[in-house]
Amino acid sequence: MPRHLGFFEKQLGSSSTPWLLGGASPTLADFALACQLKGFIDKDFDGVRVAVPPSLIAHNDAFYALPAVAAFKAAEA
Repeated sequence: MPRHLGFFEKQLGSSSTPWLLGGASPTLADFALACQLKGFIDKDFDGVRVAVPPSLIAHNDAFYALPAVAAFKAAEA
């Protein structure tokens, strides 16, 4: 996954919305990316941190702030 971060950063950069495919709402691609990124953001792997670009962190924050996602995560806790 870390070697593909540049691809996702470029895709978000060319989107006119906060979502990978440029739609008004997230797609399965956004869901999959957010789930994978959550495992890398602010994590340490035997002293190595993955440098997740700020645009991808913002994407992750936007995804997890969606009311349905936030409600699901709250119910999990």
